[in-house]
Amino acid sequence: MSELPFTIASKRIKYLGIQLTRDVKDLFKENYKPLLNEIKEDTNKWKNIPCSWVGRINIVKMAILPKNWKKLL
Repeated sequence: MSELPFTIASKRIKYLGIQLTRDVKDLFKENYKPLLNEIKEDTNKWKNIPCSWVGRINIVKMAILPKNWKKLL
């Protein structure tokens, strides 16, 4: 049998921005914990801006959700 032109990942691979791990139990640690930290950092950046509740909702809709949408599903 001939050699394959690619290598097989032993621990994890990144596909469409999501870390796919060998063990399902590691998916939370590799994907959601960094995502939660990123969301916390983003909300802390926007926290001190004086704006209404509607403005805050729009900030979340335009700045936080689009960047992380595919990881939330």
